[in-house]
Amino acid sequence: MWLLYLPLVIPALAGAAARPLAARLEPRHATWLLTPAAVALAACSMAALALLAAFAAAKAPFLAAVGDYSQQVMRRGDPISAAAGVAAALALTGAAVAVAIRFRSRARALAESYRRAAGLHAEDGIVVMPGPAIEAYALPGLPGRIVVSGRLLDCLDDRRRAALIAHEQAHLSSRHHLFTTVACLAAAANPLLLPVARAVDYTVERWADEHAAAIRPELASLRA
Repeated sequence: MWLLYLPLVIPALAGAAARPLAARLEPRHATWLLTPAAVALAACSMAALALLAAFAAAKAPFLAAVGDYSQQVMRRGDPISAAAGVAAALALTGAAVAVAIRFRSRARALAESYRRAAGLHAEDGIVVMPGPAIEAYALPGLPGRIVVSGRLLDCLDDRRRAALIAHEQAHLSSRHHLFTTVACLAAAANPLLLPVARAVDYTVERWADEHAAAIRPELASLRA
C-alpha cells in the first residue's frame, strides 16, 4: 500500500531536477520532456489521492453494506487510516478546484487573445502600437500577431529588431503558450510541480532565443 504514496513524493524530486535539466538539455527537447512529465505526475498524484480516499471510505459500514463485502476483512487488509483518507479527499478536492479555476482563467485569456488578434490589422503579422510603452509580445490567434511598441522599435537597430521579431515569431509558430498552459495546470493540480512549470517557462524562452539565433547566427548573443 505504500506504493500509493510514491506519486505524492516523486513530484518533489521532479521539481528539484527540473531546472538543472532545463539548463543542460536543448530547450526544445527539455520543453517536450518536462511538459508531458508534469502532466503525468499530476495525473498520478491525483489518482493516488483518489485511491487513498477510496480505500479509507471503503471501511464505512454503509459502503460495506451496499457493496456486500466484509468490513472486518477490509480493516485487516487496508492500513490506511480514516484520517489519511479524509486528508486525501480534501487534497483531491482542493486540487480539482484549483485546476478548474486555473483552466477557466487560462481559457478566458486565450479566448481574449484570439479575439484581439482577429481585430488587429497587421503587416506581415506585426502590429506596431503607438504610445510611450516599451513592450513586445506574441499574441496567439488565427493567425497570431506580434505586437511591439513603436518606441521600442525606435530604440533598436536593425539587427536587434530582427532578433526581437524572430524571438516572438518562435513563440507563435511553436505554440509555446500551450506548453506553458499545460504545465501551469499540472502545477495547479500538484503545487510540488511549480518548479517544473517555471522550468517550462524558462525553456520556451531559450527555445525562442535559439530560433532567433538560428535564423541570424550573428544574433546569438542577443536576447529579446
